[in-house]
Amino acid sequence: MMTLPTADRTLPATAPPISLLGRSRRVLLLACALSLPFSGFAAAPKVRPQPAVRIPLANLGYQSPPQDQLLMNYSTLAVNFVDAEHLLLSYNARRLLRRLPNDPPDDDDQEVTALLLTVPIQGSPDAVKTVAWTDWRLHDHSQYLWPLGHGRFLLRQGLELRLLAPIEHLNTQQPLASRLLMTMPNPPISIQISPDEKLMVLQMENRIAPAPAAGGAPAIQVESPIADKTYDIEFLHLNADAKSTDEFVATLGGEQHSPYPLDIPITQQGYLDATQSGPERWKIAFGPSVAGAKREPLFDFLSTCRPAMEFISGNEFLMVGCQRDVGRFSRGVYTVDGKELWRYDFPDPDTFETVKLAEGGSRFALGRILTSIPLLPGQRFTPDLAVAQQITVYEARTGVQLFNMQASPIQADGRNYDLSPDGQRLAVVADGEVEIFNIPPPATVSREK
Repeated sequence: MMTLPTADRTLPATAPPISLLGRSRRVLLLACALSLPFSGFAAAPKVRPQPAVRIPLANLGYQSPPQDQLLMNYSTLAVNFVDAEHLLLSYNARRLLRRLPNDPPDDDDQEVTALLLTVPIQGSPDAVKTVAWTDWRLHDHSQYLWPLGHGRFLLRQGLELRLLAPIEHLNTQQPLASRLLMTMPNPPISIQISPDEKLMVLQMENRIAPAPAAGGAPAIQVESPIADKTYDIEFLHLNADAKSTDEFVATLGGEQHSPYPLDIPITQQGYLDATQSGPERWKIAFGPSVAGAKREPLFDFLSTCRPAMEFISGNEFLMVGCQRDVGRFSRGVYTVDGKELWRYDFPDPDTFETVKLAEGGSRFALGRILTSIPLLPGQRFTPDLAVAQQITVYEARTGVQLFNMQASPIQADGRNYDLSPDGQRLAVVADGEVEIFNIPPPATVSREK
């Protein structure tokens, strides 16, 4: 189904018999999310923290698009740490494009400028240097960049997935040069990279129902199929520990067809599932990502909604539940052997969030859109309701809140902030600048209640 120029396709096509989950904050959806239910009440701002480094975006040629475009999930700006002292900044160049021969009529091309910047631990804007720059011709306005760990990125240009390694190629003439990793047969609706960077899940829409897999396809629990389309889901193993990009390959490990796009909290070792076992009760289970393998129940979880789960490391996951009858919600971190590391309740419904992880899962940054009024389940979000975008950094194993601030302007896709791989720095777009903060150690802050 897929062209893998450097990968061995001889592995058996086995995929996890996953249950259908709602589209949670973990899956990086490529489609615009006009009807996603944003929520959270706008809180009074605290004293604004001062950044260690400021990077004026206007000096780099960036022009901010209208706020409604940023709230429609258009990929107009992306901020990505490469390592603690290098930042990859990419943005829509907003210039006229030359028409390409044989360009499909449904393409929505844009040209994205990418800059590799040095960002010292402390320094003035003059200390920030542009190491390399390039332009990427993209064929839509969906997400185009995913971190792969070790300073590498996945770059999507149309149906091509390309490998980018700026630090590895820092001493070459083209640090932002990329090489083809694979070609997809259809445009993806989502691309998911596991937190251990060893597994990639591709989901692609297919309007022609595929024939059953040999031996029978793994069972998928669904409510009712959509007759005119199905979804091809491919699971690819990534050798994330490869010493060079020349050795980095994506190997097909399994595939599955579904009437719906699936939400799969998954790592190389297995996947999580929530099965309703009673009124407002869910059985959380974890098991190997192999058809027919036994999944071990971890614990029962009380929630009036299906819990939203996301791995933040190979062994720990973030879970959000709700008690709508009393207007309370909970957020906590748990382990794959069933231990609760921490949990706290909060009054406002977090139904739309984005998460950025430090490598190894020691810390994570949580981005939330705050609205002027609470949104009921199923209520349509409109851009005029958004009043703030809150960014909070947590210590993963303790729940200690390390840092808190607001981004501006509000960007629904969450690509206007990032956490450095070591978890020690946070980059946030605020008031026309990329502001970089050095995160204090846990001993200087207190546990959020």
